[in-house]
Amino acid sequence: MESFCDSTKNFIPGKPYAQISLNSSITEEDARKQCMEHTMKSGPHEGKDFFFQQHGNGYTICGFYNDKINNDDIKQNHGHTFGGICAIPKNADVLLLVNEKLEPLKNSILENKNKLNLVKLKSETNSSGIQSLTSQVNELENIATTLQTADNNMIKSMENLETKTTRLNELENITSDLKTSDDNMVANMKDLAEKTNPGKCQRRKGFIGSNGPIKNFRKNGSEGLESGMTLGDCVRIGKRNGWNFVGHRNNDAHLPEYKNTCWRHDSDFSQNENLERWIRTDGKEGSNITIELKENCSL
Repeated sequence: MESFCDSTKNFIPGKPYAQISLNSSITEEDARKQCMEHTMKSGPHEGKDFFFQQHGNGYTICGFYNDKINNDDIKQNHGHTFGGICAIPKNADVLLLVNEKLEPLKNSILENKNKLNLVKLKSETNSSGIQSLTSQVNELENIATTLQTADNNMIKSMENLETKTTRLNELENITSDLKTSDDNMVANMKDLAEKTNPGKCQRRKGFIGSNGPIKNFRKNGSEGLESGMTLGDCVRIGKRNGWNFVGHRNNDAHLPEYKNTCWRHDSDFSQNENLERWIRTDGKEGSNITIELKENCSL
C-alpha cells in the first residue's frame, strides 16, 4: 500500500472530503492500512483517494476526497506526527491481493530466519536443524517469488487491455469528429446560401414607451446596460440570439447611463398589438432607433 501513498505530504487545501476518526494510539502503518480498508469495501468511501494524519495530541483521522486527486491539486505538509496522501490506482484490488498473498509468506520467512539464528546460537554443530530451516526458508522464498511473478503478469495484462481500450476510444472519437465536421460543413453551406440574398430589416425611429417587456443587454448577450454599443452591435447580437426586435439609444439619450446602449423586445411581433401599432408609425427623429429582425434580414 505504501506505493499508493506520498508520506512527505498530508493535506490538499480546498479539496472537499469526508472524515473519520481512528484510535489515538495507532501507528502510521496501521492508520494507512485502516484507511485503505475503507476504500476497498462497499460503502460511502469505496474507491476514494484519501489522506491520513496523526496530530500532536494523538488524534488520528482518515479524510476521503470527493473527487480523484489530479496534477493541479496542491499538496502540503502540515507538520503532524505522521501522515500521507494516497491516490488509489485502477489496479489497487490486484495489488492488495498480492500483498495479502505475500504478507503471510514474509512473516513465515522472518519467523524461520529468526529460528535459524537461534539454532546457530544454541549449537553450531546442529547442522541438520540448520539445513532443515534453511531449506524451508528457501522454499518459501521461491513460492513468494513465483506468486509475485504471476501477479506482475496479471497486472501487465490488465494494462495492455486498458491500452487497447483507449486506442479503440480514440478511433471512435476521430470518427465522431469527422462526422461532426461534415455536418458543420453542410450547415455552413446552407447558412451561406440563405445569406446570399437577405431582405431588408425594418428600421423605425423612436422607442416604445410603455406596455412592453423591454430588456437591456450587453455585448455578450446577457441582460444589463453596457455603454459604447453601436446600432450594428445591437443588430448583430440580436440576430445571433434570434430576437424579433432590438433597439439602440444614441449619444442623445436623456440619461447618461443610457447613452450608446442596446435594448430588446421579447414579444413576438405578431402577438403584440401595441408594438405592431407603434412599428407602423414613423415618429420624429429622436435618440432611439428600433430594428425589426425577420427572416435573416440585413441593414
